[in-house]
Amino acid sequence: MKCLNRHIRNCLIRGLLITFILGISAVVSGQELTIDSSYSQAREWASAGKYENTRKICNYILDSIPEHYDAKVLLALTYSWENNYDTARTMLQEIIDNEPGYWDALNGLTDIGMWTHKYDTALYFSDQGLKYHPKDMTFLVKKARILIDLERYDQAERVILEILEEEPSNAEALNLMEKLDKVRIKNKIMLEYDFEFYEEPWSRRWHLFAVSYERKTRIGSIIGRVYAGDMVRTGEDPLFGDGAVFQYELEAYPQFSKNNYAFVNYSYSPDSLFPEHRVGLEFYQKLPWAMEVSVGGRYLKFVSSSNKIDEVYIITGSISKYYRQYWFSFRPYISPQKNGVDQSYNLMIRRYLKTADNFVFVELATGNSPDDPTRYFGNFEEYRLNKYTVRSGFQWLFLPRWVWYLEVGYSYEEFLDKEYRNAMRTGVKIGYYF
Repeated sequence: MKCLNRHIRNCLIRGLLITFILGISAVVSGQELTIDSSYSQAREWASAGKYENTRKICNYILDSIPEHYDAKVLLALTYSWENNYDTARTMLQEIIDNEPGYWDALNGLTDIGMWTHKYDTALYFSDQGLKYHPKDMTFLVKKARILIDLERYDQAERVILEILEEEPSNAEALNLMEKLDKVRIKNKIMLEYDFEFYEEPWSRRWHLFAVSYERKTRIGSIIGRVYAGDMVRTGEDPLFGDGAVFQYELEAYPQFSKNNYAFVNYSYSPDSLFPEHRVGLEFYQKLPWAMEVSVGGRYLKFVSSSNKIDEVYIITGSISKYYRQYWFSFRPYISPQKNGVDQSYNLMIRRYLKTADNFVFVELATGNSPDDPTRYFGNFEEYRLNKYTVRSGFQWLFLPRWVWYLEVGYSYEEFLDKEYRNAMRTGVKIGYYF
């Protein structure tokens, strides 16, 4: 009888233990299910740009499971997407300190280095990614892109070839190789033709041809350009029948660092349809948030047929912003005069396509621009006349090294005080890289 009671007691104890263990397992499984579903919801909200909601869920998950690194990476990335890079970098580094090979954290730190233009840091983390994940295509592609930005072209080529050896049709690697070929190119020649016509107060046809040569150097690009123009009047001989007018130009873009450079320009013309001297100087500074600002000036000197000299000093600058595939740039020209202040404004919008060489654009402007070489300002009075302009066109890279450009434009322009006319314009360019 005692043996029977002992047996029953043991059975009850085992049953209670089994019930307790099953209960604990159910609680744990339920918690895991809740955590997994919460993390999925956080990712959905992050994709929808609802970063505050994403952070609440990630913090809830991390309160329950501090080692849930996927949630911590997602939390860090929401800060980086709002340009709070220091917070994001600190959180991702905490993960790496505990688990050095964590893929998502290394990838996030590589991206932040690239986004903030700290390419040496980005290169370090891409190398760390390859140390723990050899042959990983994501890190290899990013490393190649970083090396191109650092102008280590030979190293970048070796990485790209390594990718193509494993995946010959890797689209990103093929695009990077094409980009690498281009940045290694040091020379460019360009042929240009612009045509403008109007009918008031008389019929005129303005033809302007240009040829330019650009050379990339260690200190920046240098461009030499020659313009040849002819204003054909009604009843005159054909194009260049009376000869041409010329302007000679030298332009440079000295690079001081990755984030700042300058624009320097000088033009000279011995002929009446251009200013005798034109000078430009401007300093550009890149900013966070894919923005750029500049400040500078222009100088024009006009010499009339009666040797009357007029000098114009112009203050200018710009503010530009990249947003996704778009580029917006606004530029004023302010010129103090004895009887007031001349003002011109320009807004340019580009939509980039496959590469930086391929884009469509629209331009809106009021007043005259000293940077528009197609305008024929033989004297100060012509320069001060007002106009309203809209232009649109595109540029396209075709074949490996050829680029062509086409634009059309319309201006409602002042030709005498308070008297306006319609003017139509078209322009075409073709260039070759070598």
